[in-house]
Amino acid sequence: MSVKLYQFYCDSCNWKKITDGTDEETKKFYQYDLSSTQGYIPKYDKKNQEKIDGTEKKRIKHFRCPKCGHVVKPKKIKDVYGEDKKKNEGKNDEKNWFNAY
Repeated sequence: MSVKLYQFYCDSCNWKKITDGTDEETKKFYQYDLSSTQGYIPKYDKKNQEKIDGTEKKRIKHFRCPKCGHVVKPKKIKDVYGEDKKKNEGKNDEKNWFNAY
């Protein structure tokens, strides 16, 4: 089972944190309340004579930077040492690249 890693990065003060979300420091982050956005507008179906409601999209969670207070979004990091390495084994091997020329 692979571990999901997330990176928090603040553009204004260059604060950076990589975590899986289980440590106590990330649990204390202030999370902004965000409403969902409209996916598409409601439509009227002429055949069935009924209204089709529009869908809503959920937004990515936003947090406050603990250093300066600007908005920070978590970014998912690929699992470098887990299953991704097994799938790409031998594809980008340096020996194969060097011996190709």
